[in-house]
Amino acid sequence: MSFTIGYPIHNKGYMIDEIINGLVNSISHDVKYKFILDGCTDQSKIILEKEMVKLRNASYIETDNLFQLRTNNLLMKDFDTDFLIIFQDDMVLRDVYFLDNILRVYDKYGDKLGLLGCRDGFDAGYSNMSSSRFSDSAPHGNEILDSGEHRERMMINIGPIVFTQRLIDEMGYFDEIYGNAVYEEMEYSLKCTLKGLKTVVMGVDLIHSKFLHKNRNHVKHTNQEVIGEMYNKNIIIFRERWFDIAGI
Repeated sequence: MSFTIGYPIHNKGYMIDEIINGLVNSISHDVKYKFILDGCTDQSKIILEKEMVKLRNASYIETDNLFQLRTNNLLMKDFDTDFLIIFQDDMVLRDVYFLDNILRVYDKYGDKLGLLGCRDGFDAGYSNMSSSRFSDSAPHGNEILDSGEHRERMMINIGPIVFTQRLIDEMGYFDEIYGNAVYEEMEYSLKCTLKGLKTVVMGVDLIHSKFLHKNRNHVKHTNQEVIGEMYNKNIIIFRERWFDIAGI
């Protein structure tokens, strides 16, 4: 089985070395790496070009403020391996069993595997939540998942997320009616569940940047006021479509 790992990045020059070192130390399979520098105005490009020589088969493109949803769709439309794994740019992998654990989940479900998430999974109304240890939701959920532990759930939260080529062929891409403030991955995973596929959450060992850089003001694409407006809009869209089923 072959893998592509995608990393959209916005102004994270200060942690690109940690991201790439995490991949070098965790990934032993032959993998394609695709980085997207989206609207970067810092030293991300210079640092990435220096650091990515540590990886075999790595490339990058530059885009102009597409934001997370659209950069994810761009990766989903342009990969030629069996699996696509998309990370968020504030996550550093430190799990040497990560790809092997993905293969174990795939061996269990085969072509019935829907979206595989590695953060939080939950049922209607946020019930039965299972979370990786790194997740902000872990202290509030029903269950914490160690590396490789997995559960079937109705929906998942974004980051990291794993697609098979067959899944994208069948289900398509994220709905771009949603802005850059979540809910697109919840809808996608819910659609997988309703189609009879298995939406799965799996534990992974990684570090969130806020634990690496506690005193840094992390750069976001948009200010919190704009994000709040987008988030509220997405809630309305999601509830109009799915409240009776999802209870959210």
